[in-house]
Amino acid sequence: MFTSCSSDDDGNAPLDSTFTDKWWFDSNNFAADVYFDSNGDFEQFIDFGGLQNTSTGDWAWEDQEAGIIKITNYMGGGQALGEVFLKISDLEDSTMTLQQSTNGIDYSFEVFYVDVEPEDE
Repeated sequence: MFTSCSSDDDGNAPLDSTFTDKWWFDSNNFAADVYFDSNGDFEQFIDFGGLQNTSTGDWAWEDQEAGIIKITNYMGGGQALGEVFLKISDLEDSTMTLQQSTNGIDYSFEVFYVDVEPEDE
């Protein structure tokens, strides 16, 4: 659920501070909400028709310049994978696009995230 970073920033430091230590919500309420703690902890939460699942893991940059993160120790919420890759793109202060991959090569469709929980319609 992540792509590459296409920002006008000159360095990578703002990238960390822009997306860490806050919840990111799928703006279409389709995919799981995600949280990247600045200490390297990862959390994912989804409420699908009243069934709530939480998954956790550890995140680290696989390729920061390309916006690729690797989640390891990925467990909980029925997860069968021990690791997953995420690609961040179009990162702004309160929005970003994410893609997910199980192999670090083939990524899913883009999911648009915001840092404010969308209102239920």
